[in-house]
Amino acid sequence: MGFNVDFSGVKEPGKSNTVPKGVYLLKVTEPKQGEIRSGDNAGRPKVDMKIVVASGPEAGKWCFHTVSFLDPEASGAGFAKHFLKVIGQPYEGKVNVSPPAWDGKTFKGLLGYKVTESKGKEYVNNVLEDSWAKDDDSVELGQQDSEVPSVDEMKRKRSKSQQRLERPAGTVSDASEEEVPF
Repeated sequence: MGFNVDFSGVKEPGKSNTVPKGVYLLKVTEPKQGEIRSGDNAGRPKVDMKIVVASGPEAGKWCFHTVSFLDPEASGAGFAKHFLKVIGQPYEGKVNVSPPAWDGKTFKGLLGYKVTESKGKEYVNNVLEDSWAKDDDSVELGQQDSEVPSVDEMKRKRSKSQQRLERPAGTVSDASEEEVPF
């Protein structure tokens, strides 16, 4: 005994939604206003959104991004101002931030990677590392990696970086007794 299924028009899942590291033309979609839930900036506004690759072979792939509107005195408060500038929204002085107006705005963005965990499994996902206005000619679109690294490769890179940071400082000989030749 069996059953009938119509798979007409159903696409098989792609290999991954993650794109190789590089600078892409990106588009803001589904911006949603919310509040920061914890920490020193709890209660302050934030905007969650999808950032979609707008052109090229990776078009349609996306990642989540959040812009947090921190206390003006907080470290990192300028990131929100920069993002507004990049997407062509008001950013000087006192402004009314309207997240629905962000929908469809395009800009150039450097997508990198981060390892995230969900339901006990780790994944390599994209993260927006930097951004520029779409007409900024100082930045070229293009990939920096030929393919997306695996979770294990990301962990090895992270572990090597951590080892460099944790390496004990070398000893310095007593240079006060050495003669300096100049």
